[in-house]
Amino acid sequence: MARPAARRDHRRYWTAIILTALSLALLAQLVRVYVPLAFELGEEIGGTTGYLAAGAVALAVFASPAIGGIGGMAGRGRVALVSGVVMLAAARLAIQLVHPIPIWLGTVALVTGLVALPSVVAAARRAGGDTALLVGVFIGLALDTAIRGGFLTWDVAWQEGAAATGIAIGLGVLAIVAAVALSLEASSPEAPGLRLALFGPFFALQLLFLQNPAAIASQARLSLPVAVGVVLAGDALALAIGSLRLPIGSMLAGFLMVLAAVGGYFITEVTGTSASILFVAEQTLLLLLLARALIAEPLRPERIARLAGACALGSVGFVALVFAYQVHYEVRLPFSNAVVPAVAAATVGMGAIPRRGTIAGRVPRGAVVIPVALLAVPAAVWASGPTLETVAGRSGPMRIVTYNIHGAVNVDGQVDPEMTARVIEAQDPDVVLLQEVARGWPIFGGIDAAEWLSRRLEMPYLYVPAADEQFGNAVLSRLPVRATTTGELPFGEGPQQRSYLALLLDAGGGQELSVIATHLQESSGDPETRERQILSLLEVWGGASPAIIAGDMNMQPDEDDVQLFLEAGLVSVQDRIGDPCEPTAFEPKPDKPCDRPDWIFATPDLGLSAFVIVESAASDHLLLAVTVTV
Repeated sequence: MARPAARRDHRRYWTAIILTALSLALLAQLVRVYVPLAFELGEEIGGTTGYLAAGAVALAVFASPAIGGIGGMAGRGRVALVSGVVMLAAARLAIQLVHPIPIWLGTVALVTGLVALPSVVAAARRAGGDTALLVGVFIGLALDTAIRGGFLTWDVAWQEGAAATGIAIGLGVLAIVAAVALSLEASSPEAPGLRLALFGPFFALQLLFLQNPAAIASQARLSLPVAVGVVLAGDALALAIGSLRLPIGSMLAGFLMVLAAVGGYFITEVTGTSASILFVAEQTLLLLLLARALIAEPLRPERIARLAGACALGSVGFVALVFAYQVHYEVRLPFSNAVVPAVAAATVGMGAIPRRGTIAGRVPRGAVVIPVALLAVPAAVWASGPTLETVAGRSGPMRIVTYNIHGAVNVDGQVDPEMTARVIEAQDPDVVLLQEVARGWPIFGGIDAAEWLSRRLEMPYLYVPAADEQFGNAVLSRLPVRATTTGELPFGEGPQQRSYLALLLDAGGGQELSVIATHLQESSGDPETRERQILSLLEVWGGASPAIIAGDMNMQPDEDDVQLFLEAGLVSVQDRIGDPCEPTAFEPKPDKPCDRPDWIFATPDLGLSAFVIVESAASDHLLLAVTVTV
């Protein structure tokens, strides 16, 4: 009799893990859809008020797990569990079938999913204990990363077509099957439910960094498939170390918490191989700390209202930390946002220290197999990638494009890099200068726009950060690059650290073309900042000829700073061969009928022709293109 009972317990335990993993994958996609829509709402309101208003709405939305505790709505029974998972799956499918996704639908879908959260958590804990919940979370993160990696970080929720719809339906159906199959007869001892709120800061770190392939690709200087592999390998390593059941006392937990907090602080600073090591080490530390914090104790089952409250507290903590980190780049804060991941890591660690005695976490060894198996996804993506090669300069006309792509988020708040790619592709460019290139920022859906566009357009790219490693300027070029220089521009009022990317290109026939891409500060608040940035940019240029300097200058034709370029001997392409009053903003401001934040400057020895400004809703800026002849 013992063996059948053990097998039942084993099935129940793994069913709880699978249910948790699938539910997390569905909910994570809802979160990544909501965040760009909320950001778009803040931009529509405008200014500091808009961002703070969007943040306040987000806090209210993420508090919705508390609804599950009203009158025991979430409950602990099978009906409540299956109903909750069906609601989650339906919400996920709804945003798959309605495109463009309106903000009301994104909000309702996320609220629906969050209301179902306490039911899933309660069932997983009852059937398999907190260890099943923790392991299910890590496997869910790995599954979510593999799915995103298979689509080069463009979430399937934003996409149309059979593959994207099939994934949404498949995840939902499997989650419902797991909910129906889960036996709730067992009643495992549980850690205090309030400690479940620790998952809030934990998930904030996952969204911002640790489970963010675009972030590690940018910081570690890796291709995206390799970065996905590093994330999955980090998940597998964390689970493997957790399966060793290392004894951790309060003193060691405190030491690990300090290490995690220090690692969190420096996580925004490290690049190269060090970034890969730090990301993986941080993930392992967090698993060990959570395993200790959530270890079972002989307590009476938590009331569902308290459990729902803990889920709501963690959910609000999650969005508060993510908002604090992101808003720093729009609203200047009195502290560095590097403290946000440090605080998140320390908060997770503080939940582990109060536990009595020396406790070993109990992660099953079999859990390691799943993220290891999922490594097949990035391997397949890497093997099927296009060959990105430059072509020898042909000593003829070259098509130059500059475009502020707004993180590949269109004017409706939809993450749509395909729309961006088609606008660029139509110009058949040789060189593409891009601004506001997202490489992992949640407000742009976590996409790696640099890698995605490079593969889609089959053009190699170079990148330089312009705020942090996850947001900057990029240049895609079919022409061979002979030399590259990058650097920061004077900071001034901030809050973003503007930069430039200078290239020396082989134009063919022994000719070279200097190209400088940049994104300058707006003149409002501290008008001297942009002037200093322009002077610095002109110094980098150094009078080289022939040359192009282009990008989002945040500068209007009637402003004095235009003369700095003209007096240096450059010509404005739009003023020379285009309509001087044609806007480059998608929606010109009422007080600026000739709203022209984007510019192309050229040396007089370049032949200029076929200048166009392309109307498209792919970004809040319009694409500028010109043909140049050396």
